Amino acid sequence: MDYIEKIKKQKKEIARTEKVLELYPDIKEKIDRWSNKRLSSPSINSKTDRVHINHNCGCCEDSILQAWPYKIVNGIEVFSDPACFVIGEKIPFYYGLGERSYDNWQEELRKENITETVINQIQKFFDDNKPQHIEYVDD
Repeated sequence: MDYIEKIKKQKKEIARTEKVLELYPDIKEKIDRWSNKRLSSPSINSKTDRVHINHNCGCCEDSILQAWPYKIVNGIEVFSDPACFVIGEKIPFYYGLGERSYDNWQEELRKENITETVINQIQKFFDDNKPQHIEYVDD
């Protein structure tokens, strides 16, 4: 991409972001532990309709499971505030596979006015990744 195309793309992104800021003037930029930047607004909480679910760490056996509720506004992901909720943890491999939900994760999201749409998506993730015990057999 040449320099002029790069500048045009940046101008277009700025214009889109300005429109989002008009709709949600309480937006703040949040930066996670991996230096990912996200726009976050408490005004979007009750409008969230999507969620990113990931582990906080890829190498730890019992990494926490995070949910990032958001809504796409003018082509831009706008996350809830708080932007991230800790909802469970990975089952350590030596105990089995799957995900373990934390008690009251649903209430924590409801307390922040996160939609039932997002809560149902997270519950489906847990339903699809139920803990399983693995029996090891020595050769």
